[in-house]
Amino acid sequence: MIKLTLYLLVSSLFANYQEISLSLDKTSSHIDGPNCWNGALYAANVLKTKRFINPEEWLISLREHCQEVENPIAGDVGRLFHKTDGEVHGFIHLDESSIFAKHGESSQHGYQIMSYAEMLKQYGKTRSCRMSGSDDPSCIHELKYYRCHGQVNYPSEVLRINQLLEEFAFSIETKWRFKENCDGEIFQRRDQILYEIADEIKKLRSSFSYEDKALMNALAESYSHQVYNMQISQSHFRCADRAKRKKSIDTLRDELSQLRELLK
Repeated sequence: MIKLTLYLLVSSLFANYQEISLSLDKTSSHIDGPNCWNGALYAANVLKTKRFINPEEWLISLREHCQEVENPIAGDVGRLFHKTDGEVHGFIHLDESSIFAKHGESSQHGYQIMSYAEMLKQYGKTRSCRMSGSDDPSCIHELKYYRCHGQVNYPSEVLRINQLLEEFAFSIETKWRFKENCDGEIFQRRDQILYEIADEIKKLRSSFSYEDKALMNALAESYSHQVYNMQISQSHFRCADRAKRKKSIDTLRDELSQLRELLK
C-alpha cells in the first residue's frame, strides 16, 4: 500500500510538470513580470500561480519545500547561480538533454522547452565572460538540483492576491489592444483587479501575525516589482483623464508601502 501511494504521488508530480511544460511551451504573459524562478517553482508544484518572484523568495521556497539532490530526475528544479553575483536562472530538468523554463521576466521572452546546450549558452557563465569568450573558472555559474515536495502555505489573502496577479498578466480579458482606452472593458477589469489586490493587502496588514518575516518581506518585494510592471502596462491605455488611469494603481502602491513599513 505504501509503495502504491508513493507511486501515485510520483506519477501525479510527473504529470503536473509534464503537462505544464507542454501547455506553456512557446507562450508568454502579456505584460512583463512572470520569470524563470517562478516558472520553475510553478512547474514543480511549489507555487500555484504565475507571477514575478525575486531571488529571496526563490531561495526561501527552495530551502523550505525542496531538497538538494546530486542526480536529477525528470521534474527536478535546476538552479544556476554565481557565488559572488547571486542567482542567475531557474528551470525544470526534463532529461539529460532538455529543460523547461521561463526565460527572463519580459513578455517577449516566454516559456520554452529547450536543450541544455542552448540554455547553458545563455546562462552558463557571466555576461562579461560570454562577451570575451573566457572560460576562466570564476566565470562559470554553479549548477544545483532540487527535488520539491508540497506547496507554500500562504494565508488566504496572499492566495487571492496571487490569483489576481496571474489574471492581470495572462487573462484574455486583461490583454491590452491597440487604441484601447479607459472606458473599455479591458481597462475596467484591470482597474477592478488592482482595487481587489489593494483590499486584500489591507486585510493582510490587519490580520497576519508576521511570524515569518523573511518570507513576507520577500513576498512584498516581489509584489512591488510586479506592480511596477503593471503600472507601466497601464500607461498604454489612451485616457482623457490621466488621474483616473492612475487612481487604482496608486491606491495599490500605497497599500504595498504600508505593508512594507510594517515588515521593517
